[in-house]
Amino acid sequence: MKKRRNRDYWLIVLIIAGIFILTGISMGWIPFLSGREDDPSLISITETESSQQLSISHAIEVPYTWQEEIDERNIIHAEIDIPDAIREQGFRKASAKTIEVDSESVLSLLEDYYHPYQTEEYEDVIQYRGEDELYLYIPKPGNLGISVTSTLRDYIYMAYRDNAGTEEYNRELYSINGELEGFSLEECKKKMREICSEIGIPGEVGITYRALDYRMMEEQAEELHMDGSVTKPDYNWTSSDNSYHCTISQLCNDIPVIQTYILAAYADILNYGDHTCVLNQERIISMFVYEVYDIAYEQDYEILLSFSEILDKYKASTELMLPDYNTEITDITMRVVALSQGGGIYKMTPVWIFYGTGFIDVEGELVTFPYAVIINGITGEEIK
Repeated sequence: MKKRRNRDYWLIVLIIAGIFILTGISMGWIPFLSGREDDPSLISITETESSQQLSISHAIEVPYTWQEEIDERNIIHAEIDIPDAIREQGFRKASAKTIEVDSESVLSLLEDYYHPYQTEEYEDVIQYRGEDELYLYIPKPGNLGISVTSTLRDYIYMAYRDNAGTEEYNRELYSINGELEGFSLEECKKKMREICSEIGIPGEVGITYRALDYRMMEEQAEELHMDGSVTKPDYNWTSSDNSYHCTISQLCNDIPVIQTYILAAYADILNYGDHTCVLNQERIISMFVYEVYDIAYEQDYEILLSFSEILDKYKASTELMLPDYNTEITDITMRVVALSQGGGIYKMTPVWIFYGTGFIDVEGELVTFPYAVIINGITGEEIK
């Protein structure tokens, strides 16, 4: 009888203990770790959830289009182009420093066709010459900018004119992501990835590819002479001249990085890239590389102003316009600029660009001009 009472006693103890353990697990008092407090699967889940919570807390609600008549002189009918990652996660803090392009790699890329050789040494750059009237300028240490030109480059720029806002402009005749006879878009993309890697442009880049078909170039080519006359250039165009004009931008948070100086010369700001390269199947025809950044990200996210706050900042700017100006905004987008913090360090800063057309009546004639308002996405300050 005594033994039975002992068994009943311990059975009750075990039931109570079991209930306590199950309750503790469900309430979070006792971690369920399969016997290990440092279970890596739990750590991974915790970090992921923490990261998601951090991202979600910095997300901003941004529509994909916006239409509004601010007043009788200023309207918005715009597409809004920002990465979905900014809408969903926000803008991750980043800093950068400038780095020099690998000049030896540039020489190597040009060697097979041009056989470059040094000719002059200036204060800031070294000049090289080569086949097809190659001119190559490589900066000395501490300076920026690489420039490659050739005779074929000169003929191509007689046919491809991207000076927006002028009568000569014809860029839209050359399709983006078009295919060329004898040189596919995929081949060009592969070569451009290799070029960016070899010369030392780090991180992700965005590239716009315009197909320069030799037949279109032959039709469009015009040579301007010193006396102001214009003739067709004395050049025999062939399919071997098929090339891609590549506009290259480094990306920060999936957004193109642009130079601060372009903010004041914004006529073609939506198509601007820091680096350009004209490439055919055979060789690099021209190249210009300016400031290259080594971008480092932090764990935290910037506290961005809401889209409604940015919109209010834009509306306030229209109140300061001259009374005879009218504007229509057709594009709202985001870019990143590197703002110097001193000591060679830059803060990668998101800016909103409200871009469109301005109108003004000049003696009864309606004159149009590119119009843009640029606003710091963190401070709301208008950048002029």
